[in-house]
Amino acid sequence: MTTRKSARKRAQRKYRITPDSRCERCGISRRETILTRNHKDGDTFNNEDDNIEILCFPCHAETDMDAGLWGWSQL
Repeated sequence: MTTRKSARKRAQRKYRITPDSRCERCGISRRETILTRNHKDGDTFNNEDDNIEILCFPCHAETDMDAGLWGWSQL
């Protein structure tokens, strides 16, 4: 059985964030801010290539808020 933790580790291995990585939305570099992996469909088990994008934290937060994935936006 696949757990969220093992799915996350698989995504981290498959989609490495390197010192030369950039946000796929705004283009800011890893040297300037924190970059994260975003599952476009919100399903952390879906590690297909077309479902993962590398985003800076502000772009990732904006994406999650737009999708209604932040707990407080559903109150």
